[in-house]
Amino acid sequence: PPQPGEDPSTGDGKFIKVANLDQIPDNGLPVRFPVRRNEWDAWNFYPQEPVGAVYLRRVPGEPLPTAVTATCPHLGCSVVFNAGENRFQCPCHDSAFEPDGKRINPETCPAARDLDSLPVEVKDNVVLVEFQKFKGGSKDKIVKD
Repeated sequence: PPQPGEDPSTGDGKFIKVANLDQIPDNGLPVRFPVRRNEWDAWNFYPQEPVGAVYLRRVPGEPLPTAVTATCPHLGCSVVFNAGENRFQCPCHDSAFEPDGKRINPETCPAARDLDSLPVEVKDNVVLVEFQKFKGGSKDKIVKD
């Protein structure tokens, strides 16, 4: 049986299957995907439990997509990509980010850092992301326990 944190599609506790490569158009626009993994507590097993979301983006000519968390690094609200304005927007405190996750107007943006990027691998057309959650409200990218 799978071990805690292990994703059955990869057999690895770090990288989680998020999408198939062909689900991400190579037009430079981010696409949101839920992140699911097996979870356990002292008594129960929860298969493919939702644990977060990421945005995957393919830039024409680049071999791998990039990933950023869907969580604003300011206070943890969920960001939305506004294709009409070609930017991420946080609905809570109006932080704004470029399609690559960099802050727009860093000197006035409520978020102290860019959207948190995540490592990506592609194996047999499957996009795997090393999903982590980070503490909000800090300029430093600190992994949550």
